[in-house]
Amino acid sequence: MIDSIRRFNDALNSKKLDQFNEVFRPDFVNHVAIDRAEVGVKAFIRTFEPWIQAMPDLHSEITATVEQNDRVAVRSTFTGTHLGSFMNVAPATGKHVLWTGIAIFRFDEEGKIVERWQDIDTAGLLMQVGVIPAPPPDDKDVVRRVYEDIWGTGQVSLVDNFISEDYVDHNAPAGVPPGRDGFRQMVQMYRTAFPDLGMVVDQMLEEGDRIALRMTAHGTHKGLFLGIAPTNRTISFGGMSFVRVKEGKLLERWGLYDLGALMAQLTQTGQNEVEKNMDLIVRYFDTIWNNGQFEREPEFVAKDIVVHQSPIPGLPDGIAGPLQIVGMFRASIPDIHVEHTVLFGEGNKVVHRWEAHGHHTAAPLFGAAISNKEIIMTGINTFRVDNGRIVERWGHMDILGLLQQIGLAPSN
Repeated sequence: MIDSIRRFNDALNSKKLDQFNEVFRPDFVNHVAIDRAEVGVKAFIRTFEPWIQAMPDLHSEITATVEQNDRVAVRSTFTGTHLGSFMNVAPATGKHVLWTGIAIFRFDEEGKIVERWQDIDTAGLLMQVGVIPAPPPDDKDVVRRVYEDIWGTGQVSLVDNFISEDYVDHNAPAGVPPGRDGFRQMVQMYRTAFPDLGMVVDQMLEEGDRIALRMTAHGTHKGLFLGIAPTNRTISFGGMSFVRVKEGKLLERWGLYDLGALMAQLTQTGQNEVEKNMDLIVRYFDTIWNNGQFEREPEFVAKDIVVHQSPIPGLPDGIAGPLQIVGMFRASIPDIHVEHTVLFGEGNKVVHRWEAHGHHTAAPLFGAAISNKEIIMTGINTFRVDNGRIVERWGHMDILGLLQQIGLAPSN
């Protein structure tokens, strides 16, 4: 279902609205108000046409999703440049505007969207285009949005809303241009190296037009950073800044990040045993589960491994057991991809919480016919490692949730 939501979002951003027909059922119902609904994909397309006429660069970015049974809730951020009349009440202002919205979608058994409910921040949008008066911006909120939304989630589409054209970073590295381009360059440099970078503003003090802040950042080193090749290490570092805000936008910054602590985490010599064991688990799932290189199983798994709580009854002993598990899932879900949402270790054991995504397109699964649905699975495993090989595994996965998705158990 999430995949269909993203396809709808991509069609909107590319302005190829006819592609809505691929994800919405013909009798789709759009609840435009408490007491009013419109039926049909054509009517739904017509609701977007005045928005695109008013903002030709209209862009939607999904910021959060929640999925349960046949429904998906989506929080989105919308941006655009107001170049045409909007709702017949706001002549073009040329302003770059931003608003948010939340929608709930209901799906049928074939994966088509059949209903939608949505609310958007219409008042905030009308304030930005001058239809209703806007309260003075809260400077602390501006600063929090810059660090937690732009830096912390990578929403560079928000730069024009919160960064002044005349922005100056007094502590920018040599060669970084001034203004918004330099700000974007710095964000992209960090987020390329740490794609899951998150930032939290821990404290702010304000006097006049100046704000002092303390923040904490965390992430995983997945890309080149200051000449250091990816280490896959989880890092965290702090920072403090003085900033100046003018007319609701960040104008100046004087600040430092604790690069010494960050570099120490990236360049520490060697790995301790726990780190090596965690790295073994990450490489095992990437090689065997995500890429299907079954012939490399002995690089990661001991021949006499013991599998406790197997999801498959009658699993053979030894290394053939794990191979049978992954073989069954990859045969049914060939694009399966496992991600580690939590990973830590102690002594000779590693624990991870995992989430797997893929499409049930290739073979029956647990006796269920091919459904062509996107499947999401979750679970927790504990591994014991000895001499660089996995020798024991204890684990549980959400079997009931999987059976519900493939139709072998009631969804309620």
